[in-house]
Amino acid sequence: MTQAAAGVAMSSGEQRSHSDLVAKPAERGARSLAAYDDDALMVRAQNGDKEAFEVVVNRHSQFVISTACRFLASSDAGRDVAQEVFLDLWTGRHQYAPGGRFKGYLATLTLNRCRDATRRRGAEQRRRAGLAAEGFAPQRDACDSISRQESAKRLHAVLARLSAEDREILVMRFGMDLQYDDIAEAMGRPAGTLRSRVFHALRAMRSMLEEA
Repeated sequence: MTQAAAGVAMSSGEQRSHSDLVAKPAERGARSLAAYDDDALMVRAQNGDKEAFEVVVNRHSQFVISTACRFLASSDAGRDVAQEVFLDLWTGRHQYAPGGRFKGYLATLTLNRCRDATRRRGAEQRRRAGLAAEGFAPQRDACDSISRQESAKRLHAVLARLSAEDREILVMRFGMDLQYDDIAEAMGRPAGTLRSRVFHALRAMRSMLEEA
């Protein structure tokens, strides 16, 4: 453990409440950090263990990146968002309360950052529209060529026609492979309502794809 990591310690109350999750130092060498579940790793991270946090990042980085890329339809923007998500996770690690819902918690962080990126993108698009109206044509960004296959382009176009909330629900259910209980926790909506929203959103997408 680095000196900086060692300087961050939980209170005695936190240490007692999580004693069942944190192995004793003597046990560290006998059990790889990769064997610990997410909650146990986050408790170690809260106690300043950066190696444990690195395991969390390595374990879930592909999940966060692929989710952000699907949500934003941009690999570059998705990777930028993933960095922001894990920075948020580290700086706010003491806010996480272990309870077997880490993936839902991570989904919430990812969703919030994707929303921020969407707002920034909207502001940038409005700025470019203003430049174009004045006769300045900006160069095409690399992110505009992400969806090269025609089928992917049609799918992104259809997703863009859905409401922002329906799009978020579909990304979490199928892009992030989250269960409805996790999505309900992330969005603050009843699981039954989410199932209904998914059903109607998929039916609407099917109709739009048939029209296309």
